[in-house]
Amino acid sequence: MRKAVMIRYYQARLASSSNRLEKLALLNLLDLLA
Repeated sequence: MRKAVMIRYYQARLASSSNRLEKLALLNLLDLLA
């Protein structure tokens, strides 16, 4: 998967997530991809 696609996917997951731990994990992933 291309990086831009992954970033959009993770941002969408982040927006729909209500779980704080999941949000932190996704933010860390986005940080690594950036």
